[in-house]
Amino acid sequence: MVEKESKVQGYKMKEKSSEEKQQPEEGHEKKKLVEELKALLESLLKDFSREIRAVWAFQLEKKIMLYILISDSAEKDVYAAILKKQAESIKMEIRKLSEYFYNIMQNKEEYFLEIQKSAVIYDPSGIVRPIKTIIEEGRIKKTKESLMHLVVEVGQKMQNIKDIKIDVLSVLYGAAIEAAQAPLLLRGYSLLIPSTIPKMLNLFLKEKEISKNSISDFNDIYNAYKDYEHGRIKDIDGKKLELLIKKADRFVDDMQHLARRLMKKAA
Repeated sequence: MVEKESKVQGYKMKEKSSEEKQQPEEGHEKKKLVEELKALLESLLKDFSREIRAVWAFQLEKKIMLYILISDSAEKDVYAAILKKQAESIKMEIRKLSEYFYNIMQNKEEYFLEIQKSAVIYDPSGIVRPIKTIIEEGRIKKTKESLMHLVVEVGQKMQNIKDIKIDVLSVLYGAAIEAAQAPLLLRGYSLLIPSTIPKMLNLFLKEKEISKNSISDFNDIYNAYKDYEHGRIKDIDGKKLELLIKKADRFVDDMQHLARRLMKKAA
């Protein structure tokens, strides 16, 4: 009787020890996965900071699903070079900037759900975070037919998809303003009013630091947003918005290069 009780107690002790051991192992695996993701992200941004516009990810069982948004101007070999860095525990998918926003405007449900369950880990120009914020605030809802609607005011139930396009336009406007501010601040301008930015950018045009296309791109984005803000337009054509996305991507890239050159000169 005593021997049997001892065996039972021994089994119970062994079982408890196994449960206690499992938790540290899971914690170790998670820590290892995070470290691998951090190392991969650092490597990607070191080699492809000009091409990568945003990165978001979510955990799928014991692996990580990593989404990379790249510039339309990225060369084809960049795709292959990025995917070569793929780790066994981290699966990567590449999204092209204009195609990504096209799918957002086409109400592709999977794109919204993808952002909803992901953590945005790199988004210097504020491209993806505003979309995630809209989702988290409950302003985007899905129906059985996979239509997406935006709730814009309390008491208002559903709006059609044109509102999401206006949100995209707002993101493009904000990205262009922020991108222009960096080189202007480096040049010594402290008070930056959006309406004066094109005139200020002419300084760099005279010094042949930027092209007329850069100023034209900014003006097109600025004027489109102001047309909406002042009620001159209530909606924006999808093709025009696609063109503005490309212009914003090009303008942000130009300003980043200009800021780097100015910092080198100041060093």
